[in-house]
Amino acid sequence: MSDETEKYPISIQKLFAPKPPLLYKPSVDYAPETRKTIPITPISKFKSNIKAYLEEINQVETSQRDARFDQLQRKKEASRKRKETFERQLEEWLDPESLRNNDYYSKDPYKTVFIARLDYSLSELDLSKNFTHFGSIDSIKLVRDRETGQSKGYAFIVFERESDAANCVKELSYSGLKMGNRTSLVDIERGRVIRFWKPRRLAGGLGGRHYTTPKSLLLVTASAAASGRRTNLPLNPYNSSPSFELGMKRPAPSRPPVDPKRPKYRPSPTTPGADSIKDKYAKYSNVASANNPSKPSSSSRSIRSIRLRD
Repeated sequence: MSDETEKYPISIQKLFAPKPPLLYKPSVDYAPETRKTIPITPISKFKSNIKAYLEEINQVETSQRDARFDQLQRKKEASRKRKETFERQLEEWLDPESLRNNDYYSKDPYKTVFIARLDYSLSELDLSKNFTHFGSIDSIKLVRDRETGQSKGYAFIVFERESDAANCVKELSYSGLKMGNRTSLVDIERGRVIRFWKPRRLAGGLGGRHYTTPKSLLLVTASAAASGRRTNLPLNPYNSSPSFELGMKRPAPSRPPVDPKRPKYRPSPTTPGADSIKDKYAKYSNVASANNPSKPSSSSRSIRSIRLRD
């Protein structure tokens, strides 16, 4: 190449002359022979820590699993005990022999009145003062807790006469009786009067009817309807409807709504002085009937002929 450039003029040869060398710059990085990284330490010394952590995690999981298992076992055991208790109580309730031998139910059920939703501060003396005007009372049983002696809110009153108990239930079954801070419920003893009746704790009755909530329309919910009424009983005070006794009006019959756009047709007013067609031609019929009484006036002369003559 250099041999070929010699044949060109000097001005041209300068164009092919080599360039000056690059300026030297010192390196900003470490030299390869002096370059090194941070030494890597092994994790063998952390192996014991990792093993202890894994053992602790396993113990926590095992304890939580055991706690859940124990909780489920306790729930199953409690459910089994509740079921056994329920079946035992139901069997005792449906057994007439055990009910007959129980001294607690030795009184006549048709003379017994059941009182519920009692104020917890009431005693047997307060019940006697409120129910003695219905008749002579044989005994009053206020159910109390066996351990604390606190009232459970219901009682049984036994009258000497069956008619007094029936009158008491009939008078107070719909409105209840205000005693203390509550309106108590009055009802018959359905456990021995109504066949196959069961209390709420044995899956009987209606329950959950919110009788403690006041209502503006009817306050007759003080009746013990939570235990399932029956209307075919001889001494049942619910045979008559309470709506008329409380002064309630019968609801009006439903009528179709009136369309406001529908035209109303009314008869045209009659003028007192205007005569009808019948009155106008009545005189001709009278004359015809007077001349020929054996022949009706309608056959001798018609309305058309009278109009033509007039």
